[in-house]
Amino acid sequence: MYASSQQRAWRFFACAVIVFFGVRLVRELHTRHETWAYHAIAHTSLLSQRRAPCVFMSRAMEAQQRQGRARRKAAGLKIGLVVLAFQPRCGGSGGSSSPDPAPSSTAQDLQSPPESTSWSSAGEKRSLLASVLLGPPEVPDWPAESVQLSLENKRQYTQRHGYELVVADSVDPSRPPAWSKLKHLQAQLPRFDFLAFMDLDALIMNNTFKLEWLAQECLDQHPESPSSCDVIISNDQYGANSGVFMVRNSPWTLNFLQLWWDQKQLVFGDYQFDYEQRALHYLLGTDHWRKHGYDLYPQADEIAKHVTFVPPCAINSVFFDLKDIRRVVANTLSIESKYSHGDFLIHFAGHRGRARHFLMEYYAQKAALS
Repeated sequence: MYASSQQRAWRFFACAVIVFFGVRLVRELHTRHETWAYHAIAHTSLLSQRRAPCVFMSRAMEAQQRQGRARRKAAGLKIGLVVLAFQPRCGGSGGSSSPDPAPSSTAQDLQSPPESTSWSSAGEKRSLLASVLLGPPEVPDWPAESVQLSLENKRQYTQRHGYELVVADSVDPSRPPAWSKLKHLQAQLPRFDFLAFMDLDALIMNNTFKLEWLAQECLDQHPESPSSCDVIISNDQYGANSGVFMVRNSPWTLNFLQLWWDQKQLVFGDYQFDYEQRALHYLLGTDHWRKHGYDLYPQADEIAKHVTFVPPCAINSVFFDLKDIRRVVANTLSIESKYSHGDFLIHFAGHRGRARHFLMEYYAQKAALS
């Protein structure tokens, strides 16, 4: 006997429900399996090799211990953590808050003379700037758990060292949210001697390492030209990475941040790099930017004189996954950028969704125990 139309409808509905939840179960298991695979690979085989200790960090820490109390007095400065935490608004609708505008900067403005060459004992101030970009339209929304996990990691770090925690909650709605870091850096920098920026998907793993040690090590390496430390940044496999970097309070740096922001022709378009990072590659004239045949900034060589590149282990170590193994084997990625125990932080750049949250949760627990 043939089933009635009502029975067929119920059977179709039951099959649809089974398929729906079956797909969700498979996706969940795949995500968890991928995350477990990341952990397994990170601790076995090729990636279990212990990378050589971070020489730059070791040198900075040894100099701090060697100079003892005199150095601590010079570096006993006010440190802050600025968190850019906002929900981006689409379009130009009313009620959205954006950073205060600043006058445009030109290449000529960047010729400002450098400021003092060392830490000042008066007006003592330092800061760490971290970005929490909640739900940019270009990527999946950040789960609240991931946001709180990252913030708590940075709160523990700031409390340990007596740093200031500042929350910035505005964004320019006319361009992708990540660009707004430049306006907040520009607005906050006059209050500090050095200001550092850190993405949400970066977790501080070595709570004993102080940011002033990093800045002072750079100044010690350039005693005659402190302006070389106006921007302290590291490379990844694609060149300069603006996910984590430091800037020095100087007229040149303030003008540079404005010049960086003024590259409106790079806000949208088809480029190898995303958001404000493409403008940084343009201004620096990096090898990867040249490789793709893009237009070059005429004064790129002059800007490069104000930028110091430090090893990734000092400021921007990354988590290696399955794709990175293939790159290491193919000789297109250096093992030196891999996170190793003792590095200042671990950056999950490029990871998305639940797998990223599981990884951040795992490493946040390790950081809390360190």
